[in-house]
Amino acid sequence: MIIVVFGLFINAAFYWIYTNNIHEEVNEQLAEKLTLQSLYINRWLDERSADIYQMSRTQDVKAVNIDHMQNDFVTFINNQSEFTDLGFVNTEGDILVSAMRPQTRMNVKNQAFFEQAIQGKMYISKVVFPRITGDPIIIFSSPVYNDDNQLQGLIYGSVKLGTISRTVQSVHFGRAGEQYLIDGSGMLITEARLDMQKLYGRDKIDTEILQRALADSNEDSIYTNYRGEEVIGSYQWTKDRRWIIVAELKTSEVFAARSNIMWVFVVITLCILIASLYGIVLVTRRVERPLEFLLQGTKVLKEGHYEYRIDPSIFKHAPVELKELCDTFNMMSLKLKSTVRLLEDYALIDALTELHNRRYLAQEGSKIIEKCIETQQPCAIMMIDVDYFKKVNDTYGHQVGDRVLLHIAKILKLQTRQTDLVARYGGEEFTVLAQQTDLEQAILIGDAIRKEIENKPYVEEELRIPLTASVGIALLPFAAETDLTVDTQLSTLAEAADRALYRAKQSGRNRIETNTDWMPA
Repeated sequence: MIIVVFGLFINAAFYWIYTNNIHEEVNEQLAEKLTLQSLYINRWLDERSADIYQMSRTQDVKAVNIDHMQNDFVTFINNQSEFTDLGFVNTEGDILVSAMRPQTRMNVKNQAFFEQAIQGKMYISKVVFPRITGDPIIIFSSPVYNDDNQLQGLIYGSVKLGTISRTVQSVHFGRAGEQYLIDGSGMLITEARLDMQKLYGRDKIDTEILQRALADSNEDSIYTNYRGEEVIGSYQWTKDRRWIIVAELKTSEVFAARSNIMWVFVVITLCILIASLYGIVLVTRRVERPLEFLLQGTKVLKEGHYEYRIDPSIFKHAPVELKELCDTFNMMSLKLKSTVRLLEDYALIDALTELHNRRYLAQEGSKIIEKCIETQQPCAIMMIDVDYFKKVNDTYGHQVGDRVLLHIAKILKLQTRQTDLVARYGGEEFTVLAQQTDLEQAILIGDAIRKEIENKPYVEEELRIPLTASVGIALLPFAAETDLTVDTQLSTLAEAADRALYRAKQSGRNRIETNTDWMPA
């Protein structure tokens, strides 16, 4: 029963994993298609806007040459099949020229595209229903200026929604897939391929995907579309959040093969588990005792006793695999102690400069502070910052900047004592914690470091980078009475040195500033 239940659990887990993986793959495919579709639509909008703008810059349009404009517009419509009409409107809102309706005399003063053009703005309208044809269209418009930059009116071009549908359908989506455009109100901008009863430009839909788009939600769960079918869908806004591109796949198509695969998997799993049951009974007695020793060994290693070894004679009658496992365990425990110690050391070393890092400073620095307080010895901390290091990175690149930091680290090693703790504090900032060092000695050490950095620029082939550094020094007065803990004293001391470093920066850099008044008496 345990084996059967375990098998059923595995199948349930497989079912869940398989379903989620398919769901994720479909969402990724939808996202890729939507990104591509968005590029097509945005490019299409940009190209149509550019067509209208270019026409607005022609000499005949700028000069309001009506006879020539009529011919130019007709030629443009014949060459550019995307547009159904092209026209010119004067500043009073009267249509003076229309390529496809030369006799049309209308006033569009109250239209949004006219109001935008008068304000000097290009415009793409929402879905419009002209009184003449009644067919839904999109209008592109651009203001027209003469050579003296005076507004002459506007030029407009209309595009039927069917043209946009062809652009959307240029990105194939498979038999089970569907994609369409809607605006923020749910109005269909393109035809719904799988449901021709929905009319683009006239019908609206209100489904979960529209609400997600309006809320900019990342929800990707299954929902019911406007046809009442469960689908996996995704969306993406087009340029300027004008339209919403929706892509959907029916779950019945997506998960069609899931049931068959699950039945095959169930049968195979049961066969394997039944066959394994017999083998398990045979080997249990031979592996039980060795496994207990292995388990005990892992517990001992977990407690930190890395020298522990398992007696190989215990595995004398065990399967070959367990004998190899015993040998591997003993070899692992042999190497583990040195490896752990090495990792602990690396965790306290800065990989770039090979100096101690900030973590090591916090651990060992507290011990040094505590020792200095107990022995009533002075202790100084120096914060050293490379001046204008960002300029080095910006000018020569971060790789050269890394080598400059390594150069500074070598100088610090040479200019400090063996008893001094040298660490990289972060970025281009370094720290020297000097025990048994009064303020005068700390200034001498800091000045030696500063001069050495100034006198030894970084040199690499033909590259020579002059360097300077600012130093902030703070001193721990061993006789001071305070309620601060050792760890807090270290951080407070570092903050005091950092404030001194800040003053050094503010005072012109390449200098030393001290801060001895950091702790209340």
